Amino acid sequence: YGGAILNRKISKNSSITTRMNVNLNSKELISKKAFALVEDGDVVFLDTSSINFLLAKLISNSDKKITLITNMSIIPPLFNDNETVKLICIGGVYNNKSGGVLGSEVTKSISKYTFNKGFLGSSGVNLITNSVDTVTLEDGNVKEIIVSNSKEVFLLVEKEKFNVDGTYRFTTLDDIDVIITGSDLTDEIREMLKKTTIKLL
Repeated sequence: YGGAILNRKISKNSSITTRMNVNLNSKELISKKAFALVEDGDVVFLDTSSINFLLAKLISNSDKKITLITNMSIIPPLFNDNETVKLICIGGVYNNKSGGVLGSEVTKSISKYTFNKGFLGSSGVNLITNSVDTVTLEDGNVKEIIVSNSKEVFLLVEKEKFNVDGTYRFTTLDDIDVIITGSDLTDEIREMLKKTTIKLL
């Protein structure tokens, strides 16, 4: 598994605007796969990720009857004309890099909720160290609570994230139920994931 170990990059703290325009085709495919898993009656959490923004767009244009909780501040305006989604917006200090709110008040608010499906982004996944990363402590703290309070945890990542490490590990692969990724995943990564209990979509 030399390729999975060598040539790993360190994730940069890019703005949400920048991230929206990277690997867009792959992100749109991943968001469509995730959308297909959202069912009437679900209580769903979407964290601050560019793929989750695309997923929120799909939900907002559907008639799915769900409760949607998010700390991503640019998601709520998508639902101005939606009549079927109960939207719960977590308040806090806005972080323009993430496009959402982060900090101790946010984690305290989120900890009061439970969700049957939590959809998370990540800046890097390391199959050797079992690590799922993000770039900041504040974002990591929020993601930790989402993992803890979700009955099912879905990780939404493009293939490039398997060659990147973040600076903060917010969970391990043991806590991930499903990884949703693009169709262009390498055979090496697929083989490594087969050795875990994670479902790959």
